[in-house]
Amino acid sequence: MLEALAASIAATVARRWPCRSTWADPASIERFAIGAVSAFGPVEVVVSNAARLTPGTALQTSRGVDRGPLAVNLVAAHRLVQAFVPGMVERRRV
Repeated sequence: MLEALAASIAATVARRWPCRSTWADPASIERFAIGAVSAFGPVEVVVSNAARLTPGTALQTSRGVDRGPLAVNLVAAHRLVQAFVPGMVERRRV
């Protein structure tokens, strides 16, 4: 499926890089960062819009359900910053 999407994007976009990542996995984020820099060169902008939501009110959800959404919504965004921003600072982009 990812390759099919990359192929359809290739028709309109000059540069693309299909990458399967799991934002709750720190090693996956690191592989993504290394691959992105390898594919495109130094990163100048980081946008994190991944989100994981658990439906229901606070009273309806179990106590352990917050780990997944927090890992993706907060921790993964922080890891992306850690992966890309030091290079930006070094290049005086931040």
